[in-house]
Amino acid sequence: MPAPQTSSMPLADFLEQVAVSGLLSSEQMSALRQKAPGFRGSSLDLAARLVQRKLLTAYQVQHLMAGRAMGFFLGKYKILDPLGQGGMGYVLRAEDTETSRSVALKLLPHEATRDSDRVARFHREARAAMKLEHLNIVQTFELGQEGQLHFIAMELIEGKSLKELIAQDGRLDPESAVNLIIQIAQALECAAGQGIVHRDIKPSNILVTPRGTAKLLDLGLARFSDPEATESGWLKTLTRTGHMMGTIDYVAPEQAEDPRAADVRSDIYSLGCTLYQCLTGLVPFPEGTYVQKLLKHREGDAVQPIQLVPHMDPELSLVVERMMARRPEDRFPTADVLVEVLEKFSTSPRRAADPVDDETANVSGEQSVNAAVAASTGLEHVLQSIADAADMAPLDKLLLMRKRRRWSRKTIAACMAVVIVWVMLAGYWNWAVSGRGTVVVSLSEKPDSELVIQLDDQAVEIEDIGGQSIEMATGSHRITVSSPGYVDRSFSFEIERDQRHDLEIVLEPTAEKLQQRELTRLVSILDKTLSDRDDRRAFLQARDALRTLQLAFPGTNESSRAAEKLKSLPEPIDALKREQIPADRLASSGTLMAQRLPKSVVAILGDGRLNHWTAVLCVAVSPDGRYVASGDWSELRLHEIETGRFLRSFPHVSRVASVDFNSDGTRMVTVDYSRNGTIWDPRTGEILGSFRGVRGKATGVSYSPDGSMLAVAEVEQTVSLRDASSGKSVGELAGHGGEVVSIAFDDSGRLLASADTEGGVWIWDVATRAVRQRMVAHEGGAKAVAFSPGSKVLVSCGNDGTVKLWDAATGANRMTMSGHVGFVNSVCFGSDEGTIFSGGRDRTIRIWDSKTGKERRDPLSQAGEIVTIAYNHETRRLVTGSTDCSVGVWDMASHSRLHLSAEHTGRLMSLDISRDGLRLATGGTDGRILLRDLRRGEIVKSLEAHTNYVTAVLFSHDGKTLVSASLDGVSKVWDLSSGTVRQELASDDSRMLYSLAVETSQRQLVVGNSDGKIQFWDVGQGTRLRELDCGEGSISSLKISPDGKTLASVSRAQNELTLWEVSSGRRLRTLEGDTTPFWSQVFSPDSSTLWAITEAGTIKSWQTKAWKTNWQVETSSRYVRSFAVSPDGKTLCTVSNDGFLRLWNAEKGTQLSEVKMAPDRCFVDQAAFSSSGRYLLTANGNGSVYVFRLPLTTDE
Repeated sequence: MPAPQTSSMPLADFLEQVAVSGLLSSEQMSALRQKAPGFRGSSLDLAARLVQRKLLTAYQVQHLMAGRAMGFFLGKYKILDPLGQGGMGYVLRAEDTETSRSVALKLLPHEATRDSDRVARFHREARAAMKLEHLNIVQTFELGQEGQLHFIAMELIEGKSLKELIAQDGRLDPESAVNLIIQIAQALECAAGQGIVHRDIKPSNILVTPRGTAKLLDLGLARFSDPEATESGWLKTLTRTGHMMGTIDYVAPEQAEDPRAADVRSDIYSLGCTLYQCLTGLVPFPEGTYVQKLLKHREGDAVQPIQLVPHMDPELSLVVERMMARRPEDRFPTADVLVEVLEKFSTSPRRAADPVDDETANVSGEQSVNAAVAASTGLEHVLQSIADAADMAPLDKLLLMRKRRRWSRKTIAACMAVVIVWVMLAGYWNWAVSGRGTVVVSLSEKPDSELVIQLDDQAVEIEDIGGQSIEMATGSHRITVSSPGYVDRSFSFEIERDQRHDLEIVLEPTAEKLQQRELTRLVSILDKTLSDRDDRRAFLQARDALRTLQLAFPGTNESSRAAEKLKSLPEPIDALKREQIPADRLASSGTLMAQRLPKSVVAILGDGRLNHWTAVLCVAVSPDGRYVASGDWSELRLHEIETGRFLRSFPHVSRVASVDFNSDGTRMVTVDYSRNGTIWDPRTGEILGSFRGVRGKATGVSYSPDGSMLAVAEVEQTVSLRDASSGKSVGELAGHGGEVVSIAFDDSGRLLASADTEGGVWIWDVATRAVRQRMVAHEGGAKAVAFSPGSKVLVSCGNDGTVKLWDAATGANRMTMSGHVGFVNSVCFGSDEGTIFSGGRDRTIRIWDSKTGKERRDPLSQAGEIVTIAYNHETRRLVTGSTDCSVGVWDMASHSRLHLSAEHTGRLMSLDISRDGLRLATGGTDGRILLRDLRRGEIVKSLEAHTNYVTAVLFSHDGKTLVSASLDGVSKVWDLSSGTVRQELASDDSRMLYSLAVETSQRQLVVGNSDGKIQFWDVGQGTRLRELDCGEGSISSLKISPDGKTLASVSRAQNELTLWEVSSGRRLRTLEGDTTPFWSQVFSPDSSTLWAITEAGTIKSWQTKAWKTNWQVETSSRYVRSFAVSPDGKTLCTVSNDGFLRLWNAEKGTQLSEVKMAPDRCFVDQAAFSSSGRYLLTANGNGSVYVFRLPLTTDE
């Protein structure tokens, strides 16, 4: 290749430059002069040969050829090559002339020497580094100064930065990554032992040698813990509000908030981010603006490493997650503990902390590329390296500023010449200082607020931020720039005669300004995507980011503005209007009457026909078969049998134990647990009469066939007989062995049968009050009795799971029928004595042939336990009441249930709203999951999900999958596009599942069962990860904090709430309430607060950081199943069994409003706020979802 065209000089001049520079010893210089006359090449050829022999470097040659013979020495250090330039100055490769050791020199830039804060920071780094002597920390030898030039001499490392290795390989193999991180953790432990926190751990601050030794460098941001190491002015400036120390991709949340709070756990967090990048090739939060990344470190969750690298050891992924835990107390407490854990993933032996590494001692280090080429190739390559040597003019100027300490004889002669021209220089100086120069001021951005610029205490205006020229006198000057929302900046600079000085001022926004910008940006995105409905994903991302900003900076103007914008965002649910609710739906869904439906309810989703708010305890069919009366825990409801239409409600103050019609259907009688009997007109709802004086609770009531007498079953072991018109007692049937639970007249009204809890079945002569027959029928207690048409046969059922036939005349047992599993609760005859119907705890209705004792067909089933049944001979309709809160009407000709629709039948137990607000999922006692379009309220998909109650449903973050849990002991993961099951998770014991939670990354599913166990499942693999034993009682509620770190569990058998670490399953602590068990709990959206409510209605609030109680209030909200917090974390919602929905101030615990939405002792199992917080949805016992518009109106 042709020789490069490089400036040369006469050979004699070059030799003189080399001699003046002092780069060669006197012996080397003498030998060079002797050989020079015989040299036939140019001075450049000679220089190349000197580079080949490693007497000079290409950098030195280039400067000598340019006539610059000064500036090659700094104290005892001979400068060889520039290695690079960083934020804190230049880094040079040099040689210690006393020890011949290669070192790295770090020089503070000239402009920084006029800034006392930057000088202090530079010295601080050196002092911190010189305290440390460790194999994995770059050793610092000396802090020096010559004139205004400050420098640090430190160990020169041959190798690459960890950042370069990651960029080169994409990511490191796990063992290599772990080995490097172990070494840096050992370095951090050494630093911590000296009271030093690094505060800027990142891949670019870690050097790796060819042999794999990791070296930590750059202690410029280090903090001392000893009292004498007070923070200097620059540090106080950096740590004031609006500044952040560290690098945004790796900074710990507490360090970003207050750098003075950083400790070794902050370094462990940054080291965790570094290990994350080593393993995955990505920083934890690769996307987003500066503020978004800052918020993600504080509030967000990085994608788990194992999701990005599936073959990774799951335990290693968990270690990384713990290193990056948002709360310092959740991380490894010390670097030494971290090392012990990481060594489990390494096969390399632990290296001792030797103060001297034989790999780097006396090694030339990372050679200049030019010098390396010169040493190994021909002369032409050396010439090329000289030509390519970097032009470091700014560095030259810096080196020439300080007083020189090494003088040769030639230099002394030159100084004498300087004396001769001193007078000439003085004259020049007088000329220079009396002149003027120009400063060109430019700004990095145009501020959106008033800009104040002070130039030497004089105000100036900048019209062109791209560069405005200002003429100034020569000498030193200072400029100060301030603007609201920006950090004040101040600089010193020099002006020489006729010189142009370019001064670019970088305006640094404060944290508040960055918040404002982020708010403006997000609002702009939201406004744009609102008009572009196809860009739903961008809308949701901006909305969620705005919510994060609002939660992260409470009490600020930006937080308030964000909250206002979020509340104003339209939602799909806005399309639902109260005017669209059909009139019959309004009537059937009201608590007692149609006009009692809360005015804040804007939609009712679901078919409330034949549904109750609580379990159905009793049913009766009118004699003409047109109506069914059904009672629950607080009211009696009347429906048309053929249409299922709700007619009216009959309020009670306690559980309705029994109901019966008289023979012509014009009267109806009920008894309740409050010892009240009431006679009603079923056509008008008017009370015709009442009676009291029932001894204990009444459990049954029956009209005599002629309607003249009432029989009332009482728990005090008697049956009272009453006049049907006046309700007055006319006698009693006493002598039962236990509580009387059921009674029945025969067709003539002369006989009455009764059953008691001791298992006895009795037949009485009503006229004489004498016992005709007494049968010991059922072990464990009898439940019900009924006469056959014609009254020749009596049927009974009981807790022994049997149905028995008796001869009414003799009391002989004709038949015993077995088939139910568990208690049989109710029996009745069909149209003749040949057919018997029975209903039991096993949720089945069985149809028996009384002649054979066999079942005539497969059982019918209802979602809940069958509590009561009744049959109408005219219409051949069977009516059932169940704990699923529904009344079943069955056509016994076809053996099919009437009034079934696409809607849930029975109680709703769970609901969830998708993140985009478009879908609502509900799970009910019927085992189904329904998906609705919330814009129209219509069902879009029905899943036959489980064989028992669906106790929980949860959407995935993207809304494409759904998880569910059930009392059938199985949890499922659903693909919603196809409606198919992706994973079915069931343990061997198949215990009932009462609660469900999904870990934030949605890789782990957590369920609580009826046996007091909490199980963790891997959603992707379908395998059980761990099981936690909580003791006795069902796990009734599970909640995972939004940050994914803490699990809160509640068992109604215990008066405490237990907290667990999600990543490890470790029990963290227990929280106590009052003397009653906790019923429900909820975390704040930012995970900073936990609220819980007890059975007795005590609400408690804790700070999650220290688990200190914020407040505690005693309320009237008892037995709260639904407990929710608004998206902004400011409002709590409770729905208690008294039927009141209440809203609370989450910060103070004061009640905001309330509305009566349901009767007393109701079931409302879950409530959820919409994404804006403007709506509240409740899953109701009557099979419907109420949609409330907030705030609640005051006239309800």
